[in-house]
Amino acid sequence: MSTAKQVLFFITQIFLSAVCFAQTTGFGFGREQIDSLKKLLSTEIKEDTIRADRLFYLSNSYIYDNPDSGIYYADSALRLSRKLGYTIREAWANYNLGEAYWVLGDYALSMQYYLQAMDLFKQMKRPVGVSSMKNSIGHIYEEMSGYKQALQYYFEARKMDEENPDDLKLLIPDIPMEARLMVNDLSIAEAYLGGNMLDSALFFAKRGFTKDRELGQNWTYPALVLGSIYFKRNQLDSALYCYRLTFKQTAQNDRIDINNGIAAIFSKRNQPDSCRHYATMAFDTAQLIHYRKGAMHASELLGWAYEKINSVKAVQYYKISTAIKDSLYDREKLSRVNFLVFAEKQKEQELLATREKYQERLKMYGLLIVVAFSLLIALLLWRSNRHRQKAYALLQKQAENELQIQKLESEKTKSELQHQASELEMQALRAQMNPHFIFNCLSSINRFILKTDTEAASNYLTKFSRLIRMVLNNSKKAFISLEDELEMLCLYLDMEKLRFKDSFDYRITFINSIDTGNVFVPPLLLQPFAENAIWHGLMHREGQGLLEIELSMDNKILTCVITDNGVGRNKASEIKSKSIEKQKSMGLQITKERLALHNKNHDAQTFFNIEDLTDNEGKSAGTRVVLKMNYKELTEVVA
Repeated sequence: MSTAKQVLFFITQIFLSAVCFAQTTGFGFGREQIDSLKKLLSTEIKEDTIRADRLFYLSNSYIYDNPDSGIYYADSALRLSRKLGYTIREAWANYNLGEAYWVLGDYALSMQYYLQAMDLFKQMKRPVGVSSMKNSIGHIYEEMSGYKQALQYYFEARKMDEENPDDLKLLIPDIPMEARLMVNDLSIAEAYLGGNMLDSALFFAKRGFTKDRELGQNWTYPALVLGSIYFKRNQLDSALYCYRLTFKQTAQNDRIDINNGIAAIFSKRNQPDSCRHYATMAFDTAQLIHYRKGAMHASELLGWAYEKINSVKAVQYYKISTAIKDSLYDREKLSRVNFLVFAEKQKEQELLATREKYQERLKMYGLLIVVAFSLLIALLLWRSNRHRQKAYALLQKQAENELQIQKLESEKTKSELQHQASELEMQALRAQMNPHFIFNCLSSINRFILKTDTEAASNYLTKFSRLIRMVLNNSKKAFISLEDELEMLCLYLDMEKLRFKDSFDYRITFINSIDTGNVFVPPLLLQPFAENAIWHGLMHREGQGLLEIELSMDNKILTCVITDNGVGRNKASEIKSKSIEKQKSMGLQITKERLALHNKNHDAQTFFNIEDLTDNEGKSAGTRVVLKMNYKELTEVVA
């Protein structure tokens, strides 16, 4: 894993430092350049961007060989860059701190600095910087065996690099984009290898290896990854071929991994002498440069190789391998715990941010609903005012007709004008009924929004808009179908049920067969009785209420029986007398006047009767309204 990190670090930083790349035991500057930069920092103390750059360049040289020194210089570069507002250097200093803490195994701090760097690159709209951070975060998840998350970050990084070739060329002009994509492919291959998805790992490793050879780079890393996959697939000849290739440059830790890989192949082939030869070279070099993972693998292989010829040495090497393994395990365990704690905090912060966004969105939706509701009220009030003006005009016209009736001597003309006046009066009452009904509905919606959540309020508004549309359309007509009348009634009852939290049920029953599409009645006759039953009876009842509506038809008379199990009229009057709000209900009064005019104009016998119901003990058990009316059939209305 360290090879991938170092190669990516090299590709990302080589032209940022504007000085020559030199390789000693790893990647970084030569001793002369380091001493020169240190001297400049001690003699020139001006705090400017040049000093920030020098601190940053020095941190580059120490990241892998001496991460503590790398942290010191990177942190100094970070603080100075932040003070100067030198954002690009602040971002890369965060990246170097993340790299140094990664080397030390403190993945929680490493992730923290990578995320800070990524935020800065996003602010500056530097996609290559963002993709570099995604690659680095992917390596952390890979070290923590989170291969799925690692692959997600690797693929996102590769896609960003492919989509931004110009930005990549501007940052690293002398290294082709294919080289960076090649490293991405190899990182993806290693993640698939760690997750034991060997076919996918082989595909990406081959693609990276082929691209490396086409570019003429002949780096160690592609062959090392491909060889590891072949070894895992038990294709030992192919693995050995990869390990024995000639490379232009090979870092010491890569040479250790190659020798360990060759030794492992000979171990599988049961060739202890060859295994011992390569494992010894790997172990000696690993001890020299303090490469503990390399020393652990080499000592384990040497333990096996010495088992048959020198059991004492075998035990010694096994002990060394176990000691290093335990030490690395303790360090890895601590790193894992710290990272999990950091990840949990990060998740909590993301959850909090998501919750805040949701609350802001909820507030916005609430505001939109209030605005929409206000506009709806304004529209309805405007419509209501228009209806009122029409009613006044109709009443004025009625008065004029009455004056004409007094002046006319012809009885026939007088009768016709009286009939016309009655019709105008009927229209005026319907115009009054319309604003009354709208007012009651708006009052219900207002209370519901104040007491209930916005989702339910939206549902309530949807039903209300549908009901209002029907009311406004049907209130213009002298007769509507019983089907439309019942549909409006059901919409109203559904709204009231929702507002009163399902505290009552309703049931509409046909006693005999009624063709509701062929039966026509005056509009909005049933709703005032249902409203009266709910508001003055069921609303004050303890327990579940029930509103029953029974319809029957006989000899051109439509009978509607509306029964509720509310508190009854006496109790309702008592409650109303104690209530602060003593508004007079106009619904039934207007309905009485409408029925009187309907009977007069159409020679009909429409009336209603209200009965008080009692139980076996003589206590109030509700109210029953019996409404009888003449109706018209479709042919009569059309004619």
